[in-house]
Amino acid sequence: LRTGELQAGLGYLEQCVISANLPDPYYLLAAHAWLGVAYDTLGRREQALQHYRAGLAVELWEEVDPMVLQICQAGLRYPLRIDEKGQITKASR
Repeated sequence: LRTGELQAGLGYLEQCVISANLPDPYYLLAAHAWLGVAYDTLGRREQALQHYRAGLAVELWEEVDPMVLQICQAGLRYPLRIDEKGQITKASR
């Protein structure tokens, strides 16, 4: 996604969220967070919100780096996007 290949990234991440073979629930959280950002970047806010909510609902086995959780929390408050440098930023409306 950070390289601008949103469609390819979406396909891969959608497969991750439907796969039951992820070794750690953190990966499911991360997939939902990135899907949320990707859908926001494409202007598909409702789909983005679904993924942010799903990410926050993931039951983690242990405490993790809070960055991915913060992405989901921020995404619920306002649209996010991936900028030209591959960074996640608040989307301008």
